[in-house]
Amino acid sequence: PNVHNNLGNIYASKGMPGEAIKEYQKVQTSSGMYTIPKNMGAVALKGNDTVKVNPELIEAHINLGDVYKAQGLIEETIMEYKEALKLDSNYVKARTHLAGFYQDKRLFDEAIKEYKKVLLVDSVSAEAHNNLGNGYAVKGHNSQSDINTMKESFEEAIKEYKEALRLKPDYLEAYNNLGNVYRASGKLELARDEYKKALKIAPNNEAVKQNLKKTEERIGAKSLPQKH
Repeated sequence: PNVHNNLGNIYASKGMPGEAIKEYQKVQTSSGMYTIPKNMGAVALKGNDTVKVNPELIEAHINLGDVYKAQGLIEETIMEYKEALKLDSNYVKARTHLAGFYQDKRLFDEAIKEYKKVLLVDSVSAEAHNNLGNGYAVKGHNSQSDINTMKESFEEAIKEYKEALRLKPDYLEAYNNLGNVYRASGKLELARDEYKKALKIAPNNEAVKQNLKKTEERIGAKSLPQKH
């Protein structure tokens, strides 16, 4: 099965989705799998009197979802990610891909719900907290017509980014994300501080440098005397 997944990945990277899909689908019919009762879900492998889900099958569903996503096939994408989660509801990669897809489609509450489920599996994952922060941040940015929702979403995002940084103090992306939310909230000095922390980790990061520059320009504009 790993061969088919790898070959599918190669086809996908070369812009050949039809061939990629064929290879991922072959994983389901490869090497010693058998179907267990439908009420238990899944295709699985026997071993030591236990039922074990083949991780290559889970990866194949995720890979199929990714290909369908690239083709703009919404229902098929969601279906494949959910099929992966039927096989293993704790498979973080599948849950994260599903959450990210919901976020891309502006289904912000669904995305946040899935990111929270990732944290039920791994509550000390800095990346999971950062992802959840992103879910709240994007919801906030898209709720500007509802001030209360925007404010609450930004506050939750800040909390999640801070937790990510507590778990991983050198997390560049979380510093930048935290700075972005502070800036969007009008807390320019706090934003500037976070960007500077990020640049201590990666002094040549152009995105962070631009964020810092724009923030300092806004701080400078605020300090100018107002014309009457």
